[in-house]
Amino acid sequence: MKTAAIRIAAEGALRTGRRFPATIAAALIATGLALLQAGQSPPPWIAHGLEAAILGFPLLAALELAAERWKTPNWARFGLSLVGFLLLLAFAVAAHTAPTERTWLRFVHLALGYHLLVACLPFALAEGSNGFWQYNRILFQRALLAVLYSAVLFLGLAIALVALDRLLGISVPSRTYPRLFTTIALLFNTWFFLAGIPTDWDELERRQEYPVPLKVFAQYLLIPLVSVYLAILLLYLGRVVVTRTWPSGWIGYLVSSVAGTGTFALLLVHPVRNRADERWVNTYARWFFVTMLPPLAMLLLATGKRIGQYGVTEPRYALLVLALWFSGVALFYALTGARTIRPIPVSLGLVCLITTLGPWGIFSVSLRSQSARFADVRAQPARGDTRDRQLVEIAEYLEHRHGLAAVAAAVGVPADSTSIWIRTGSLDGAMKRIGVDRSMADHQPLRVFNAASPSAADGVEIDANLWLFADRNLFSRATIQFAGDTLDLRPIAATGVLEIRRRDSLLTSFDLGAALASVLVAPREPATHGPVVVDRVGGGLSIRLIIDHAQWYFAAADSLSRSASGSLIIRRQ
Repeated sequence: MKTAAIRIAAEGALRTGRRFPATIAAALIATGLALLQAGQSPPPWIAHGLEAAILGFPLLAALELAAERWKTPNWARFGLSLVGFLLLLAFAVAAHTAPTERTWLRFVHLALGYHLLVACLPFALAEGSNGFWQYNRILFQRALLAVLYSAVLFLGLAIALVALDRLLGISVPSRTYPRLFTTIALLFNTWFFLAGIPTDWDELERRQEYPVPLKVFAQYLLIPLVSVYLAILLLYLGRVVVTRTWPSGWIGYLVSSVAGTGTFALLLVHPVRNRADERWVNTYARWFFVTMLPPLAMLLLATGKRIGQYGVTEPRYALLVLALWFSGVALFYALTGARTIRPIPVSLGLVCLITTLGPWGIFSVSLRSQSARFADVRAQPARGDTRDRQLVEIAEYLEHRHGLAAVAAAVGVPADSTSIWIRTGSLDGAMKRIGVDRSMADHQPLRVFNAASPSAADGVEIDANLWLFADRNLFSRATIQFAGDTLDLRPIAATGVLEIRRRDSLLTSFDLGAALASVLVAPREPATHGPVVVDRVGGGLSIRLIIDHAQWYFAAADSLSRSASGSLIIRRQ
């Protein structure tokens, strides 16, 4: 019985190898390169070759599945696989001379596009949507199962190796465990996943299988969560309109996450949309896309404003393209009420692949935008260290994402000038060419305040006329019961203001930024000032704020972080 089971498993593995020879070859190459990379000081080409081989998993599988579905002759299948290998080779060669960070971003970009290619390419010439959904449902479940099996296999073998070492005294080198993990993750996981891809394409369209756990997950978990977050987004949008303030920088991640999760949930419940007891799904789907339009408009405006202020970078480019794609999808389904799901992954895959390369691509546009911004900032008259700090920030971005050659072009010197900068290991040479001392341009605009003699106050309400609070975080909201009243401390970190309110009525406020303006220094400078004391009067109370520590980060881009601590003394007048 055991022999038969092993024989059946071996025959299944051989069938998978014959069905996906190019993908299995890529998995073998990736495994070999990963094992070589685990050695000491491997050459850079190994890492770039490994990334290219991993990209080969989805790309070559998509080509082989498409050839199988379209029933192409063997020579055409071989030609498609050869084209795939040439594309991977081109990626590895380009990566060999490109900066590592940009190579990694391009790898992620292409990986997403190629995985969507696996989902869509075999059905590019097919009609019907049920087979398309069933095929992708099987891929999704098979991927989860492959990860589970791989994890169990690795843990089981790793524990067995530990037992050999501890119980039988058989020495197992420590490098065995990462090599075992690499082999299972790259080779076994890929082979096992491919073995579960259906072979009868016509039967997929006739399938009516819909797993109950999938329905429960989508209908009773994802959709309610999306509804809650969508309601929060709409409330926040109303607040933005009423207060006439720009949305915070992280709103883009929330909007795109809600849009993506909601769309994924609707894809999962697609097969039940025509059932008599599930007609609500169609109504919900249409209104979901209608309701997403205002948050997406807010996201487009916020992203456009930041691009206008700070230029295009890869994250802003990706966020803008994603917002435009979501807006197009939302408009299409809101206006047409269409029920087909194929346009969603197909259009997203095309967007990923189109925006990777070319003058319109994510890297070319970002490079041109930041180079132009560097020239604009450089042309400005120097005002303190703000201009120099911005120049250093842009130059560091150009170096990390586009290489020193991009910095040389921005500075206006020949590309071979970078050889000197490479030997020094920094951008100091580039900055000195334009009269900027990088060591003096504090590109992290952090200023701190640490009182030379911190304040001392130690408690809570002393009596009906005096209340003390020592060493509190001044940007943490708190409620105080004092003199028969409820006082509310409301910090507004974005403006650096601390408000003192009584039953929602403003008594007074402290502008911590203005109070600290004269004492904030660079982090490396010593403290030379005593505590900052600010007195206010309001509502029959005398309020003294004693600030002894602060960190004030003036962000040049999207982030803002401020903190302050000290003591609060409240007295009756």
